[in-house]
Amino acid sequence: MVALGSQNALAADYQIIDIQPGQTVDVYFEVNLKGTVSLRIATRTGLGCAELWWIKWPLGEIKSLGKKCGVARLEIPGFTDLAVAGKLRATGVSSPTKIVAAANERVANSITLHW
Repeated sequence: MVALGSQNALAADYQIIDIQPGQTVDVYFEVNLKGTVSLRIATRTGLGCAELWWIKWPLGEIKSLGKKCGVARLEIPGFTDLAVAGKLRATGVSSPTKIVAAANERVANSITLHW
């Protein structure tokens, strides 16, 4: 089990992303989901920081989240953000950094088709 602030995630529920200075990485991608993404940003010497943003589809709009340090919980963009899918990206680290990401998600909208 991994502790992400006050929330725990099972081992199978998280991913670890490595990011180097000058690099941009994809942290999380979703389609038709709602919920939250919890992050822990760390370097060899302790808590780290990264610039984060969502790319929202279908319009391809950018939603800047600014600089986040240590532990953060982010809302997955949905219909109120005019999004049916989103990609969370990170950049702007000053030293090699690891981002541990875990999502608490569920289906946002369902459609019934009759044949």
